[in-house]
Amino acid sequence: MTHVVFDLQYGGLERLVLALAARLAGTTTRVSVITLGPADRPLARQVAAHASEFHAHRSMRGLSMVAPLSLARRIRRTAPHVVHVHSGSWYKGGLAARLAGVPCVVYTEHGVVPGGHWMGWWLRRAAARLTDVFVAVSGAVQLQLAAEFPHTTARLICIENGTDTEFYSPGRHSSELARLLAIPDDAVVVGSVGRFEPVKGYETLLRAFAWMRERATAGSRAYLVLCGSGSEGPTLRALATELGVSAYVRWPGLVEPLEYYRLFDIFALTSYSEGIPLSLLEAMACGVPPVVSDVGANAEVVGPDLRAHVVAARDVTGTATVLDTLCRSAGARRKAGELARNRVVARYNLDRMVAAYVDVYRGGSGSEGREAAVERPRITSSPKW
Repeated sequence: MTHVVFDLQYGGLERLVLALAARLAGTTTRVSVITLGPADRPLARQVAAHASEFHAHRSMRGLSMVAPLSLARRIRRTAPHVVHVHSGSWYKGGLAARLAGVPCVVYTEHGVVPGGHWMGWWLRRAAARLTDVFVAVSGAVQLQLAAEFPHTTARLICIENGTDTEFYSPGRHSSELARLLAIPDDAVVVGSVGRFEPVKGYETLLRAFAWMRERATAGSRAYLVLCGSGSEGPTLRALATELGVSAYVRWPGLVEPLEYYRLFDIFALTSYSEGIPLSLLEAMACGVPPVVSDVGANAEVVGPDLRAHVVAARDVTGTATVLDTLCRSAGARRKAGELARNRVVARYNLDRMVAAYVDVYRGGSGSEGREAAVERPRITSSPKW
């Protein structure tokens, strides 16, 4: 099978592709990967190391959307039975797969962003007609897709994202990393890992952090570490200065996140839209207590025991209040971290996710061996293999 992915930056979608390629390397499921972005992206080398074939395919944007013939030729050379396309490459990858004569197109929706241009709306509907199997990464995303495409003949299933809970596991805080970031020993570290784009809501997190430092006693010990990059980077740095907290915010850039998760005392995710964010699963697997916005599957992921850590999107005061409560008590953080770790190990295991995708690739239902997030919409037809 062949993945077509828009780019290989450090995002959850991209790390999912890497995880599938790595876990299926050397198995009977042969995985090729085609990226529509440059070959020098952060995850490209890692994906290439595990894939049977890896291609960085750059083509003329306008014409290739109408007739992606060069991409179709590239796909044909990988000789797949299945092409797996992802958010950002759905229409172009799906059309190229059909032009290449591939019998099955699988699409994974990693998160439905509300609104958008009419052209995006049209392309999604055109892409849906090219697709045999829709995969939603959470129950919430599945329901959104069912509402958006009520008359599709494609199968619609849910395969929840998973993470490697042996690799992402609790470990000691790195005092060397703390010194490198100039963070005091007695600080409470609030951290996040993600793309600096408007949908990720880092403006809300910065404002909540500033509110907490100004109004709460515990907040005076807090430092904020934002790992990532993106178009909003300069704007966010300027906002930190405007809010008077730039001295307490650290910007490490794109990082391998494991050591940072273990540095964090609290993981904060204040997105305005999500599917199932892998960074949240990874941080929880490392035993870091989460504070999240109530979008996508965030509330599903943290579970009922940590429901008090879920705040309405864009709620600055509510986010600051939960952060401050955790900052005040090491015991509360420790207990919440244990609950977070147990939740991910029990429900969001990487092996379960990979097995479900392999089942889809081989023509099965994709539902064996996993817990359903919600009651799934009725499947209207079998796939066209």
